[in-house]
Parts: sequence; structure tokens; C-alpha cells
Amino acid sequence: MTIIKRLTNLLTADIHAVLDLIEDPVVILKQAIRDMEASIEEQHKSECILKANLNILLMEEQQLNKQTESINLDLEHSFKTNNSKLAKKLIKRKLLLKKYNEIIQQNIHSLNETISHLHKQLIEKNSQCESIKQESFQLFQQNNNGENTTTKLRQGTVTTNSLLTPSITREEVELAYLTEQHAREQYVREQS
Repeated sequence: MTIIKRLTNLLTADIHAVLDLIEDPVVILKQAIRDMEASIEEQHKSECILKANLNILLMEEQQLNKQTESINLDLEHSFKTNNSKLAKKLIKRKLLLKKYNEIIQQNIHSLNETISHLHKQLIEKNSQCESIKQESFQLFQQNNNGENTTTKLRQGTVTTNSLLTPSITREEVELAYLTEQHAREQYVREQS
């Protein structure tokens, strides 16, 4: 039984060694970059959809405010004419609009947080992708200059962890965050 197990382990190890020789780290790296770019594009699309939903909610909020103003005018008129039955109906509608407005406000707040979080992730992923592209470009250049990238990658000179580590500072993130926050505030002001 142990002989069969040892032979199985030997064959498995040989197969893995052959696969390691067949795999081209440059091709794998290029595919990893393409996958990362596709992921970034998907997140960007999600962010656009969330922003569109946010715009719809903001328009609904404006409509609610207009309806509330109209109800307030009607209420004023009904009180002047002592029509309490109409006033009660209008107050009921006003209360319903107020509750609906609260729900919309919660959804707007939630969407803003989600968009902000997603945007931060996009910035992080973009910087990681750019870092990987820069490092891989340097590797490809070295490969064209006669150095063997495959051997260099296999020897551990360049590790995948070093390729995935973003080279962005906290100050850059803070600056990008503040810029984005300012742009969002300006956008909301323009929409109002």
C-alpha cells in the first residue's frame, strides 16, 4: 500500500513539475491584469447604476417636496374656509408624504454610503492595477533586454505579493477622498 502511495506522490510531483515548466509567468501575469481590469470595469458599471438610482431618488424627493408645498397651500385655503373635512384629508396626505420622504432620505443616505465605499474600492483597485502594470512593464522590458523573466519569476526575485501590493500612500488616498467628496457635494448642490 505504501509503495502505491509513494508512486502516486512521485507521479503527481512530476506532473506538477511539468506544468510549472509549461506555464509562462508572463502570460499568467497578463491574464491577471486583464481579469483585474474586467473587475474594475464591472465595479465602475455598478457605481454608475447606483448613481442613476440615486438620481432617481433625488428626483422623487423633489417631487415630494413640490407635493408637500401644494398640500400646504391647500391646507391654508381649507383652514381659511373652515373646511375641516378637507383639512384632515390633506393632513393625512401630508403625513404619508412625510413618511415616504423619510424612507427616501434613508435610501439616499444608504446609496451615498454604498457609492462612496465602492468608489474607494475602485480607487484602490485602479492603483493596484496600475502598480502591477508598471511592474509587469518593467519585467517585459527586462525580458526584451535579454533577461529571462520566467527564470526571474521562478527564482522568487519578483513575487506575486510584491506585484499586488499597492504603491499608494495614505495622503494620496485622503486627497482623492476629499476631492471626490467635494465633487459629490457640488453635484448634490447642482441637483438641488
